[in-house]
Amino acid sequence: MKKIHFIVILCACLSVLNVSCSKTAGNAEKDTDNIITDQHSNSPINQGTTVSKGHLEQTVIGDLGADLTNLTFCSAKTVPICAGQTMNVGEVAVQTAINGRTYITYSLKNLWYFKEIHLFAGEQPLIPVNGSGNPVPGQFPFTKTFLAPYNVQKYTFVIDGLDDGYAVAAHCSLVKIGNNGAQLDAQTGWGDGCNGNRITAQGSWGTFMNYVDAGCTLSAATLEPVNLCSNNVDTYFWVNPASPNSLTWRTSVTVGGFTYNEQDSRAIANTIGDADSKYAFMRVATIKLSNTKYELSPILSSSILTIEDWLSTKGKLDPNNLPTGNPQVRNAANIIDSWIASHLCSIE
Repeated sequence: MKKIHFIVILCACLSVLNVSCSKTAGNAEKDTDNIITDQHSNSPINQGTTVSKGHLEQTVIGDLGADLTNLTFCSAKTVPICAGQTMNVGEVAVQTAINGRTYITYSLKNLWYFKEIHLFAGEQPLIPVNGSGNPVPGQFPFTKTFLAPYNVQKYTFVIDGLDDGYAVAAHCSLVKIGNNGAQLDAQTGWGDGCNGNRITAQGSWGTFMNYVDAGCTLSAATLEPVNLCSNNVDTYFWVNPASPNSLTWRTSVTVGGFTYNEQDSRAIANTIGDADSKYAFMRVATIKLSNTKYELSPILSSSILTIEDWLSTKGKLDPNNLPTGNPQVRNAANIIDSWIASHLCSIE
């Protein structure tokens, strides 16, 4: 009898301890307003499977800071946020950076503000749904709840470890606030909710989009399986003492809208220093002089576009005009350099 009594008391104590721990965790999450809970390891979902291979690295309220905007991005895909199945109130943008991380940004416009955000990124069949086929945003792996007064219109999840292709289901609860602070409306919104793919045919209007990362990371550049090749930089520029012989150019090259002949380019390559414009120009010129069909390579085409968009605003390069200080361009040139090193072809 005493043994039974002891067991009852022990169970009661454990129960109280468990409730106490749960409350403490809940309060800590609520008090830390800028922290997103990464629930993907514990979230209850269909058949107990893992929701997402990705894990949350950070979140950003508002515009990305300089440390993030200086990254090179590629494979951008943007869809509208549709509220109430009919109203375009913003957009969801998904893009990949040179560091391999995925940046998923929710943006609202006009008088709409976020009340809650729920995000799924993973295999489409694993999007949490109930027995009726309706999506369950509360079980999505990445969530954020905002408190009144609502004033956030832009929010970014930075996620690492995702596969090259996956589904994105972007849900949010929205409020419309007038200039006097009064709430005018409240709606549910979905990324691509007006015209997108339904999560299940029999469920509610929750939608998802498919995303494919073309790969703009250094590792992706070395592994891209396209049947293309390029000569190396030393083939056209006399700058490497270990490779003193270079080919005579057969033609001029156009980079950033400006045409350069061999003499122009040799003058740039032999200037002292390693300015971003010089470094990037030499790699883009190498790809073009190699007659590489870079348009067929998502990695090359994205990187070359980043570089040429910038160089087109800087005038024709020469030893006295070699601008620098653009990390995005430098990153893009590094990607091209890695791609060339792993996709060399024979010199004709």
